[in-house]
Order: sequence, then C-alpha cells, then structure tokens
Amino acid sequence: AAMQSIGVIKNFLEKEDHGPTKVGVGDIVIPSIILHGTFDAVLMILNSYVDFPSEDYYDQNGGYYDANQYNSILLNIIGATSVVVVMLMGIYWYVRQHTLQKNRQKFLQKRHQSAWQ
Repeated sequence: AAMQSIGVIKNFLEKEDHGPTKVGVGDIVIPSIILHGTFDAVLMILNSYVDFPSEDYYDQNGGYYDANQYNSILLNIIGATSVVVVMLMGIYWYVRQHTLQKNRQKFLQKRHQSAWQ
C-alpha cells in the first residue's frame, strides 16, 4: 500500500496545471507487483531446491528418506537472508521515491506560492 501511495499521489497531486498525467494504473501497481513476485520467487526457488532432489533421493533409495540430506540451518539462514534482502530492497525503493516525491511537492508548492504573489 505504501508503494502504491507514491503512484497515487503522483497521479492526483503532481499534475501540471491540472492537465492529463502520464501515470496510469500500471505505473501505480507495478513496483508492488515486482516486489511481491520477487519475494514469492525466492521462496519458490528455495522450496524447489529442497523438494525436487528429495523426491529423487527417496525414489532411488527404495522409499527410505534420510532427514539429514541437507544442512537445515544453512538453508534457513539463506532463506531468511534472502527474504530480508528483498524486504530491504522494497524499503529502500519506498524511502527513495518518498524523498524524491517530497522534493517535487516542495518545488510545486513554492512555484504555486510564487504564482499567487
């Protein structure tokens, strides 16, 4: 929602002279879709890394499953680190866009005030 707020504000408050804007629905939701998709992709890749070789191992060993096939601590560290990195990337994007938008808003406000004086 916070990522989408950047696009909504750009669409409705940063219009030049109340004319048409070039910000569409895609521009508003694409950043959050990309972040969510990246987050899901990281989880899917980790799950696939564990699941597919485990099935082959199970089939090749006559149905016996060795629970110690992977270092679970290492996999959990990699998974947690990947998830945190994706979240930090989203936070960085939001803070950067918010700062740029705040600067644009200040500029528009100064320009609007000078036009009225």
